[in-house]
Amino acid sequence: MVKIHFLPNFYCICICFTDTLVDDDVTDSVPAFIEVYKTAADNMLFNPNASNSKKYVRTQPQWWNIECTRAKHTKFQLLRQFRVSNDMADLQLYKNSRNIFKSLCRKCKSSYERTNRNNLVNARKSPKEFWKLIKKSNSKSPTDENQVT
Repeated sequence: MVKIHFLPNFYCICICFTDTLVDDDVTDSVPAFIEVYKTAADNMLFNPNASNSKKYVRTQPQWWNIECTRAKHTKFQLLRQFRVSNDMADLQLYKNSRNIFKSLCRKCKSSYERTNRNNLVNARKSPKEFWKLIKKSNSKSPTDENQVT
């Protein structure tokens, strides 16, 4: 998977880089080469909206958003890193990321519930609107908002 996406980008950018090299001093070219490597690797970063990520569609709670998805991805990335290295610093990074993920989810969920409560309170004078909100909150059908890929 890495070879499919990274190597073509790297080769293309590297060809342009080698054309600009000067034979005088190699140490001046090292930062430029690092930038070439980073530019090619930028396309490898997690993108939940990428076309190949729409293979599996799971329904998430309605309060789930892209920030939750990114925090979850980061958390599992750090867990994999710890499992490979078995380093205590990596374990601490994973724990911090896990705590951030949990607090973000709690915050998003409470914000969503608070909004729903406020909508119900505001709709108490209109029975039609009130029951519309109740039906919406009890529906099991997924919407575009709560589908996470």
